[in-house]
Amino acid sequence: MSETIFIIHRLIYKRGDEMKKWGLVFCSLIMLAGCFHGTESNMAITNPTSENVPSQYGETDLFVWEDIVYVNAESIDWVKQLELTIQERLTNIKNQSVYGGDFSNGTASILPVGTKVYTTKERKDILIAKVGTAEVRYLGWREG
Repeated sequence: MSETIFIIHRLIYKRGDEMKKWGLVFCSLIMLAGCFHGTESNMAITNPTSENVPSQYGETDLFVWEDIVYVNAESIDWVKQLELTIQERLTNIKNQSVYGGDFSNGTASILPVGTKVYTTKERKDILIAKVGTAEVRYLGWREG
């Protein structure tokens, strides 16, 4: 981009004053257009929603709570390595839905209805579901 402006600048200054004025306007417009090209500042960064997660990620073990999608984190090493303490019961799974169906708060893709979900003392973004005697960790998906 700077090489192009340099070449245009040299061509303009070999011409008269009128060309200098129009050349300056032209270069200013090019630079101004370059400032807006490809910017994503007008795009809002939002958390994944229940509407787009199931269709994008196939048969993912997930549930929705307070409009945050929580995904089974048993295969994520850093989550498995955390020392977590169950703090308090947050909710029960209220519905089970197939992919593309209604994923309102309290709805899960795989967890059975009635599964108890707990907060953790150490992390606000990780919840634990008790499935029988097993404790399954779920990580909240957030953008930004």
